[in-house]
Parts: sequence; C-alpha cells; structure tokens
Amino acid sequence: MSAVYTAIHVENTTKSPAFDIFNGDVRASLAAEAMKDASQDYEDLLNVTTCDAPGGIFYNCSIGVFVYSGEFDSVNGALGQREWMDGLFHDGSDEFKAASRQIYWQKNASADDAWYVAGYYRQSKKLA
Repeated sequence: MSAVYTAIHVENTTKSPAFDIFNGDVRASLAAEAMKDASQDYEDLLNVTTCDAPGGIFYNCSIGVFVYSGEFDSVNGALGQREWMDGLFHDGSDEFKAASRQIYWQKNASADDAWYVAGYYRQSKKLA
C-alpha cells in the first residue's frame, strides 16, 4: 500500500489509515446521494433549443453532453451506464442508440510509437 500512498501524496500523513479504498464512513456519509435519478436533468439539457443571451435575446442553440463513467463504478459500471444512456429521450436518441462503439486510443508516454486501448465511446451530435 505504500506505493499507493506515495502516488496520492499521503505518505507522510499522521492519519490512520492514510487512505482506504473502501471506506465505510465515506460510504455512509454519501448514502443519501446514492442512486438519485438525474435522467430528467440530462434530458432537459439535451432538449434545449433556445438560449437566453445577455440583453434578453434568444438564439437557437444546442447543448452537448459528455458523460464519463469509470469501469469500476461500484453500482452500475459500463453496462448499466449504457442502458441508462440508451434510455434518455432527446431529439438525437435514435442516432445515439445506432452509434457504434469506438475505441479510444491513448499514446503511451514511455514509448515513441506505442498506443493502447484506454476505453470505448459512442457519440452522436449531442451526446457522448
């Protein structure tokens, strides 16, 4: 665990434990936040058609939404995230559902021409 402590800069802390991957106190503190459905908030953003500019002028606009989900999400993970995103209703829903999964490539900083798979993504005009 000392390598982890060094990596997150807590190797000299006097707290015990300095870091805990599964901290019951933190989990209990966030229990009220767990599983709140924010689908309507995302749909509202995706369905915006006019924006209010300074001076009360309205103009056509579209708000894009990027959702990042880590593979180690303790509740849903990638499959749950995909199901949730496919269930959002907006004017680009069909396009997003039909989008194929693409590979997100990342250049390896320690090798000149080496690339590795860093993840996967799907995108449409307004949602990724």
